Amino acid sequence: MKGPKAKFSNFVSIVDTSLEKVGLARHALLKSSECLVSEMKGSITELKKLNEDVVRDNTAYKNVVKNHEETIKINQEKNRNISGELEELKRKVTILKQSHVLATEFRSEHLVEMDDEKAARDLFVRSVEMVEVEVFSYCNRVCWFCPNATHDRRTANHHMDHDLYIKILKDLKSCNYSGMLSYSRYNEPLADRIIVERIREARDYLPNAFLHLNTNGDYLTTKYLHELYDAGLRGLNIQVYLNNEERFEHEKVKNRMLLKLDKLGTDYEIVRDTKNLWIEAKILFRDMKVRMYGRNFEKNGVDRGGTVEVEASHVRTSPCRSPFNHMYIDYNGSVMPCCNVRSDIPQHKNCIIDKLNPTSSIFLTYTNRLSARWRRGLVGFEEKKGVCESCNFAEFIDSPETRKAHEEISAISKALE
Repeated sequence: MKGPKAKFSNFVSIVDTSLEKVGLARHALLKSSECLVSEMKGSITELKKLNEDVVRDNTAYKNVVKNHEETIKINQEKNRNISGELEELKRKVTILKQSHVLATEFRSEHLVEMDDEKAARDLFVRSVEMVEVEVFSYCNRVCWFCPNATHDRRTANHHMDHDLYIKILKDLKSCNYSGMLSYSRYNEPLADRIIVERIREARDYLPNAFLHLNTNGDYLTTKYLHELYDAGLRGLNIQVYLNNEERFEHEKVKNRMLLKLDKLGTDYEIVRDTKNLWIEAKILFRDMKVRMYGRNFEKNGVDRGGTVEVEASHVRTSPCRSPFNHMYIDYNGSVMPCCNVRSDIPQHKNCIIDKLNPTSSIFLTYTNRLSARWRRGLVGFEEKKGVCESCNFAEFIDSPETRKAHEEISAISKALE
């Protein structure tokens, strides 16, 4: 056995060995720590460099965005200027066109009574581009923007005297009328199937006329559309309405229009979609001109001779070409000066120009005393009177050019009053 001294020496040796190992481990740990610190420093340096690159790239990005935003602003301003220039150009073109109309379509012969039928026919042929006829009275709707909301057109259906209708067609045939014959006024033309026969009769008498119709579309089907075409109709305006009291809601009107289009099953294309104002589709059906549209009558409606309240009403100063270029015949034979007045409303009774019968001449009605008086009252850029005072229908732009083009006929009109 070893003695105590030997055991102690052995213990010391073990301790020294352990301390040596600990020292070596400590040295290795320190070295490892130094490497780790060095690596961390390197990583920190890399991170700093990366951060600098990011900051630099971010600054460059911000500069790109800023330049892009400035470019957009510049382009928007250019577009505004171009749009303004285009609008001004359109306005100038419109003024030139209107000046031509005012200088050529308003004639001194229009302002005086003419009782020679041949001369009256000649003036009618040179002037009238549309005759609007109401072959019966019924309408199924009472829309808020129409006088039918307060004047009954639903209780009974009164038909135009057939002999009178044929006489109108014969008169038009006598001058080889090639303008528009429109089935409109304040009825719903498709509510009574007699419209197909009336169109067929018109086509027989007037092979060169453009037969046209306005409808609310409530009765229109694909089959009905084909029947109308086969009878001779070549123009159709289909207006899209909501319920009688409902005001215009763009998306609601648009959805209703799309449903009607799908129901017809014809090809179509949307040609106008102006938010809160107008939505329109062109319907592709044979060689017929068909359009379907919904409009905001509060914004672009007419007060119908003071019988309907719309925002667009104002004091009218513009001349009006309706009594010069159009003729409007109600179901009862009454001839009216424009589309916005009607014979079955008390406040419009004094607007009746004539009451046709099967022996009347539409040409002499066109040139009678009351027709001439109406035209004299609608010449010039002064404030208009009576049912016309707040009308905004088909106005001319008041400009030096239009006034110049209209001054001669205005002077003649004033001299005749």
